[in-house]
Amino acid sequence: MYLLLLIKVIILKYPIKAIIEAIEQTNIENFKRRILYSNFIPMKTIFYYLISEDNIKISKLNIGANIIAFIPLGFILPFLIERLKKLSKIFIIAFIISLIFELIQLITGIGVFDVDDLILNVLGAILGFGIYNMIKSLIIRKLN
Repeated sequence: MYLLLLIKVIILKYPIKAIIEAIEQTNIENFKRRILYSNFIPMKTIFYYLISEDNIKISKLNIGANIIAFIPLGFILPFLIERLKKLSKIFIIAFIISLIFELIQLITGIGVFDVDDLILNVLGAILGFGIYNMIKSLIIRKLN
């Protein structure tokens, strides 16, 4: 359910008609244009949002939403799958899922590729894993 919600929020956030039009208009020229509008430089968008006085509300919303969207991933996975109780595994899974979303946006034109979204999404998953570990520690202490 959580992954479906992520797909809805990240990929299907636009009206269906706009999504279909973006996919139908996918060609090499549009793909080249999308690459030009993409951000492949780590921290570029994040720094812009942090130092820009333009649309501070939008900046905070963008950074916060990218982090918050992936907190449940880092929190839920260790509960569901025993093998995923290591930070490195959560990191890799969050990175792969976020990269898939960013590549879908790049290829289809549904959204814009931004490497900083990838960074913020992984940070969110790491925070979620930290919350999982804090709750686990509290439960263990109460049981002992």
